[in-house]
Amino acid sequence: TINNATIESGSYSVQKGTVLTFTVQPNEGEGYQIGAVTANGDELTGKDGTYTYTVNSNCTIEVTFQYIPKTFTMSVTASPSEGGSFVYDNNATEGESWTLTIKPESGYIVNTVIDNDTNVTGRVKDNIYTIENIIENHTITVTFASTINPNDASTWPVINGTLIVPANVETLPDNTKDTINDNDKNITGLDLSQSDVTSIDEKAFEKCTKLQTVNLGSVKSIGNNAFQSCTSLQNVDLSNVTSIGKSAFSHCAKLETVNLGSDVTEISNFAFLSCESLETVDLRNITSIGNNAFQFCTSLQNADLSNVISIGHYAFGGCTSLQNVDMGSVTNIDNNAFQNCTSLTNIRLGNIPLTVYHSAFSEAGPTNGKVTIYSDKIGAEPSLQAQVTGWFDGSVEVAFASSR
Repeated sequence: TINNATIESGSYSVQKGTVLTFTVQPNEGEGYQIGAVTANGDELTGKDGTYTYTVNSNCTIEVTFQYIPKTFTMSVTASPSEGGSFVYDNNATEGESWTLTIKPESGYIVNTVIDNDTNVTGRVKDNIYTIENIIENHTITVTFASTINPNDASTWPVINGTLIVPANVETLPDNTKDTINDNDKNITGLDLSQSDVTSIDEKAFEKCTKLQTVNLGSVKSIGNNAFQSCTSLQNVDLSNVTSIGKSAFSHCAKLETVNLGSDVTEISNFAFLSCESLETVDLRNITSIGNNAFQFCTSLQNADLSNVISIGHYAFGGCTSLQNVDMGSVTNIDNNAFQNCTSLTNIRLGNIPLTVYHSAFSEAGPTNGKVTIYSDKIGAEPSLQAQVTGWFDGSVEVAFASSR
């Protein structure tokens, strides 16, 4: 506009000295803005699109409009939500390309990709979807399909090195052990917390030497040799377990902590044999400890056997770090039960008389050292001192003290 009259590109005549006032307005809604306004090549400065120029000679006024590309919103959702994740930009610039990287979780594959109600699955290559020329907003839904076969452990998801047993699995398939031992899968953990498994068969995970962690979920029964020689297993929570089979965790050399629940009352034969790193195990609810149950658990220092009634032969044999034993309810200690427990210094007894095989404490106690036996019965049973002294060899001094 010149003097309030709209003009177009062309030639106009004005008198010399005329102060020219004009307004530049980009077409509304088309994405343009004023780029530059010049008079004979010199840029003019305006405000809100209004400019002034004093005409002293022929001049050319040139207006340049600059196009500003639109910004569009890109929205991506997954179905099911746990099926996978994505890498993408939330916004895209008009005319440019945009890329969506799809990352299915273990156990899932891409099923369909729907973009603005159009199926574009065929355009997805190696889980990457690209739009070459963005001209609008996009809403994209990616559906995932499960590849899990409940009867084939090799199809189960592995997340951060842990094999996840699916929710609808009630019995572990035969290839579960082979799947864990598959070098290509690098499995170090087992998680049964989502499954319906309540029982683990014998030898189910025997010699799974890379297995470090186990979440047993709702498992109640552990079969014989179930985790035998899992030499990397470090901790196991047995708080929901009611039955532990023979040699269930024997030779688990790195097992440090065992959490037993109140429903376990019996430790089977060889259950924790040669668990050399085992330092802590709560035995307060146990009433029976089988033969060789903790033999060669060389790191075990204390044993609360206050509710134990029967201790099998070699049950704690070779537990060279064992120092304190509370046997307040014991009525039977089998032969060699504490053989070679060379650090044993304190024993508490409760029931007297009790049946103890003379070799129960063979080579136990520190050489030329002293083992102190505490009991409320001292004095009531004069023959006890001679009886107990016979349980140890001659290199150990046996002393007595009242537990009161």
